[in-house]
Amino acid sequence: MAVVRYFGGTKLGIRGLIEAYRTAAEVALEANQKEAIIPRVRFSLTFGYPQTSQINKLLHPFPVEIIESRFTETCYQRFQIEASQYPSLEQHFQQQGIRLEEVERD
Repeated sequence: MAVVRYFGGTKLGIRGLIEAYRTAAEVALEANQKEAIIPRVRFSLTFGYPQTSQINKLLHPFPVEIIESRFTETCYQRFQIEASQYPSLEQHFQQQGIRLEEVERD
């Protein structure tokens, strides 16, 4: 939604103009859906084809979203997860001797 001022005159007066903008902003905010901003962590894994099953089993208990997958000579996948879930996931992988790569935080 956009608020546009077509007329540049002074008929509303300063107070009237302020009130018109306030009302337009209220209407615009009420018309839009509100969505929570959840901090996320993005990370990647590079692994060989024989590790695919192991990686999938390690990821299964966590609510990860796959962002990118490339399966060439090696397997590369990029994921994202809620920041609050990341420490548990990282620890889970470290216990298996697997290091998560390219960690980015929102």
